[in-house]
Amino acid sequence: MPIADIRAAIEAELAATPEFYDFRVLRRVADGALWRVTLEADYVYAQGQRPGEVSAQTLLDDRLEGASAWWGVPGKGSATVRAVVVEDDELVLDRASAPPPGEGHLIRIYPPRFLNAVADAWREDAWARRAADGWPGLSRPARRAQAPRLDGSPFRWLRDAQRQALGLIGWTDAFLWGPPGTGKTTTLGVLLAEYLDRSPHARVLLLSTTNHAVDLATLAVDKALHKGRREALRGDVQRLGSRFDAAAYEGRGHLIPPAGMPSAQALAHCRLATMTTTRAVFTLKTLRELAAGDEPPFDLVVFDEASQVSLAHALALMPLGRARLFAGDPQQLSPCCAARTASRGCGSDARRSPRCRAVTRPSVPWPCSTSSRAWPRRSGRWSAICSMTACCAWPRTRRPPRPGTASARGRWAMSRRTST
Repeated sequence: MPIADIRAAIEAELAATPEFYDFRVLRRVADGALWRVTLEADYVYAQGQRPGEVSAQTLLDDRLEGASAWWGVPGKGSATVRAVVVEDDELVLDRASAPPPGEGHLIRIYPPRFLNAVADAWREDAWARRAADGWPGLSRPARRAQAPRLDGSPFRWLRDAQRQALGLIGWTDAFLWGPPGTGKTTTLGVLLAEYLDRSPHARVLLLSTTNHAVDLATLAVDKALHKGRREALRGDVQRLGSRFDAAAYEGRGHLIPPAGMPSAQALAHCRLATMTTTRAVFTLKTLRELAAGDEPPFDLVVFDEASQVSLAHALALMPLGRARLFAGDPQQLSPCCAARTASRGCGSDARRSPRCRAVTRPSVPWPCSTSSRAWPRRSGRWSAICSMTACCAWPRTRRPPRPGTASARGRWAMSRRTST
């Protein structure tokens, strides 16, 4: 995949993505040192667009966590967006320098520009070449020479498809696909718990697109270690980042680094680090420094909710691991591009629209089971770069099995592609 095309697409996306959004406040409530600001759901002004062209509901999600807030009335002030309560159209503001605006006034939000960090990764020639080299491997994965054999023996309740999915650890690039409720997160937790036990020196980086998803995946690993009677390994798992659900970690304080511990120190002492994909690209330099020279610092990098990660973003992080595992729902709405020319090159944190479903979905329908694996098809005219969902279509040379057949339930999922 041409590096120049990816760079141009990222730059086009950056140019087309608004730097700020103005929301209209419905009400504000003080909550100790925090402020809870409820926004009007049907109004938002995006830089370069007409007022009301997009709705607040389209933009209010975890992507705004860590954003900067600014307002001019009743007095100038600023704050940090600590959390977003999507169901209530609410921002939770921290470190406010003054009371936020009241009903009818505007508050300006500057989202984290993670694409700048992605662009920086691709501007470094040596790293860009390593990132681009990861693309062919997605369609031609190889067997890992020293991968452990995982059988899930401590987990007798695993279904056949879940147990078969543990074999994905034996490939350099593998896909764990399935719709909601099929047990992907549980399977992922068991797989990583088994992997840590069977590979005593292995290090894993577990990534997901939102803090909530990172929390679920982290807890799944910890629960699997506990149920598998591997208590000694539970302290080797560390959840990096400050925007986690504290209530979810009650009684599991071993998963959170001690207050004041630098991230680099926490990373150096754990065997499985979990964080958002956004944090990973912002701290890419720190992650790379965990290993000497050009050696990958991790044996395995896992992308959870992979269909929501842009391919340019994923490729920039893939060289961190000797092997990669992508888990997610192929029917999940994927990122879309604000710039038309970027749809072939990145995907972004921009707004999502029904149009993007047609842009980023594979044209071939496929049945999904808990352990489904599929392979990319590559085409210069196809918007394959737009999202990880798009690079997981059935290969052109073979037809997908019909739903309900043995192949659809898992046999196809575990077989290696023989045609290229």
